[in-house]
This record gives sequence, C-alpha cells and structure tokens, in this order.
Amino acid sequence: MCSFRTANKEANPLKEQPTTSRRHAPDSPVIVTKNTMKRVKYENLLAQSVSQAPLECRLAHKLRLAVYEGNSTNPRQNRFLKTAIRRVREQGLSLHAAQQIINNYGDTRNSQHRQILQIRYNRRVFLICTLRTANVVELKSRLMPLIRAYNASFVNVIHNFHSSATIEAIISLQTSLDFSNLEGSIARDAHACKAQECEMVDYETGAVNFKCEPSEMDAVLKRVRAKGYTVLHTEYSFKPKKFIKLEESENEKYKKFRTKLMKTQDFDVIFDNVVGMDEEEIETGIATADCVVAAV
Repeated sequence: MCSFRTANKEANPLKEQPTTSRRHAPDSPVIVTKNTMKRVKYENLLAQSVSQAPLECRLAHKLRLAVYEGNSTNPRQNRFLKTAIRRVREQGLSLHAAQQIINNYGDTRNSQHRQILQIRYNRRVFLICTLRTANVVELKSRLMPLIRAYNASFVNVIHNFHSSATIEAIISLQTSLDFSNLEGSIARDAHACKAQECEMVDYETGAVNFKCEPSEMDAVLKRVRAKGYTVLHTEYSFKPKKFIKLEESENEKYKKFRTKLMKTQDFDVIFDNVVGMDEEEIETGIATADCVVAAV
C-alpha cells in the first residue's frame, strides 16, 4: 500500500490526491510558528501528550484504510484489502478480529450520522446502541411497540458505563501543520478541536486519533474536519462499570430482545452490562471470518 491519500473523494472522486507527509513533499506550503522560547516550551509540552496508539488500533487502521482506498469490503475485489488482511494476520491480529473490523467499518460520508440510543431492559439491564441514522426520534417511534412488549424504556444509562469516543482522521494536504514539529502541531489541533487527547496511529499514512466524550462527538468531528483532516472512521467505546448475570430463562428472553433490535437496519453495535454476551457474539462470527480468509 502506498503512502496515505486524501479522503476527499466526494469533492473529486476521479482525482486521487496524495497526502504524503510534507517531509516528502518539499514544494507544499508549510506554516511554521514563530521560533520563540515560550512557543518551543509550549510545543514540547504538547508533544508529550501525543502517545502512539496501541498495536491493535494501528492494525485496525490498516484494514479500514484498505477498505477505503479499494472502495470494497470484499478482498476478492479489493487488492488493498487482500494485502492488508495478510499483513495484519502476520502481526498477530486474529481472523475474527479482522473480520469484525471490516464489518464494522463505516463509510466516512455517514459517520456524521452515527448516533447512540440508550435503553433500560427489565430494570436491571442497560444497553447503549450505536446507530447509523440521521433521525433518532423517528427510530424510537418505530421501536416503541417492541420496547413496550419487553418491559424496556428509553432512559439515560450512560452513567453506568466507562465511555469514550474516537475520531480516526488522516492528515491531508488541506491541513496546516508544521511538519518540523508534527506532534506539537497535532496536539495544538487537538486542543483547538476540544478533544480530550490525541494519539499518533501511523506516521506513514498520517493517521491520528482524536478522543473525546461521546456527547461531544459531533462537535469535535466538525472541528476536526474544519481543520482540514480527512475523517476515516468514528467509534464509540462503552464498558460497563458493573456486570450482572441473568437466570437462564431471563437470559433467553433478553437474547430475543437483542436479536429483534439488531434486525432493525439502523443498528450498528450493542453494548450492555450482561455477563457472557460478548463471548456469544464472538462465537457467531467465526464462520464469517473463515469466509474472508478463504477469499485471501
């Protein structure tokens, strides 16, 4: 895979714009800050806050970028993805994890419509559902018969979870960065976008993670785009502060409720506080992962 490319395909889908770092593009204009002692100390302090993303995050980025560049989640039709799957497997990413990343990847054009829906089921079970919809009110109206039938309700449950939101963005030629101090420039942009922190995902492709509270996702997303970054992916993360275990009969009923929710086209991922659900979802994804590997 070549160096990173701009993701502004909507503006000009026929023209491929390389977004290789200006370290390798000396003719590109660079905005350099004034070289004052105060500024240097400030930039050094900011640079210290830019850590490198975990390995799993970096491997996931390679898969998403391959899907984006090849415009397909099918490795038979996307040579970038076929190569990326082989490489991330060599670096230790499991087959199932690779498949999940590919399946959950959302088109950049729809990321601004990624919303969350909070549900309480039978008083003890808390669900946070990520959605791909522009109209949450209309979706709630459609779901109301199901919600009532299963003794559930739309209430705020996010305080029962540890939560975060991540915006994975790529440096493009539209970003005004000082490449002589890349980390400091990125940290300043994160501060200006009111992100809580930032991570360097991949220097070669110019990928950066901006992190914020889920409730601030839309606002930070707009600021990141306004800064000239290309948004590749957005992601919510919710981990329950306390798990509960359901009785067998109660668990079966809850599974049916979850299944009916996921049949709704708008649903993306469901997070809950029930022990064992994540493991069961992994089991159901093994066959799909094998299909992808067979294609590679």
